[in-house]
Amino acid sequence: MYVVEPVDKTRPYGVNHGPLGTPVISLPPWTRAILDPAVPDEEGNFDHYQPSTPGFEAAHAFGCARFTLDVWERYIGQPLTWHFHDHYDRLEISILPGWDNAQYGYGFLELGSQFVKDGRTLPFSLDFDIIVHEVGHAFVYSVLGIPDPGAEFPEYLGFQEAFSDCVSLIA
Repeated sequence: MYVVEPVDKTRPYGVNHGPLGTPVISLPPWTRAILDPAVPDEEGNFDHYQPSTPGFEAAHAFGCARFTLDVWERYIGQPLTWHFHDHYDRLEISILPGWDNAQYGYGFLELGSQFVKDGRTLPFSLDFDIIVHEVGHAFVYSVLGIPDPGAEFPEYLGFQEAFSDCVSLIA
């Protein structure tokens, strides 16, 4: 896993639409400008980052995702195999503060923000429950596989969301 904080990224990964409405698929890795990555101290720790300093959100998002993997890999008795392992060897955690959602997808976990009416922005990269919920989707895809095209019925989608909520509750 690794975290990127893109400088000029305006759209999330996945299917977006071009200027004429044509579907365009965007997938990692992000290859354009990024903020300086969070780096560990000489002992391998990230606890030298203070809230609201550059690197803190990246370190926090990584730590939450790693902690979730540690907990749930013990529960299932084996390391998680990413469902995208044929194409990517690791997960890209992308922080996209101007986006009002969070998602897990093919090779990525993307974290936006909540925009409050009073003008505050609440970054999802600082919300343990949201990060863990998204990692929960990784466990469903790893253990059960990817559903066949056209098989994502409402019941399956409800199961995905409910299981991911349980991952968050237990972690």
